Amino acid sequence: MLTGTSLGLRRVPGLDDSQKKGILFQLRNAVNTWCDNNTGDWFAVRDLFGGDNYDWRGSPMQRLYDKHSDNGFDHDTSETKAGIDAGWLMKEFLFYDERMFEQGYKGRVRGYRLMR
Repeated sequence: MLTGTSLGLRRVPGLDDSQKKGILFQLRNAVNTWCDNNTGDWFAVRDLFGGDNYDWRGSPMQRLYDKHSDNGFDHDTSETKAGIDAGWLMKEFLFYDERMFEQGYKGRVRGYRLMR
C-alpha cells in the first residue's frame, strides 16, 4: 500500500501477462532485498536497477528496453523509456503490496520507503 499524494497508476503497454509477472517478481525481490538491508531508507527504481545494476540482459526487465528498441528508438531513448516504465510498474507493485510504503521524491524522481 502507498501513502502520499499522486496515487494514480498508469498501464505500461507492450507486455503480455507472463512478461509483466516476471518483471513484478523481479521488482518484488529487489524491494525486499532493499528493505532488509536499508531499513527506513528511501529508494527509487534507479537505486535498484541503475548504476551497477543497469545491465538487464537475461532478466525480465530487459523486455522494457526491447519493446522501445523494437519500435525504432535509439539506445539512449529506449533506456530512458524503459526506466520510466519500470517506475510505473514499481508504483503498481507497491500500491498492491500488503506492506505500507511512504511515497515522496528522492531528488527529481519518485521515491519510496517502507513504513514500520
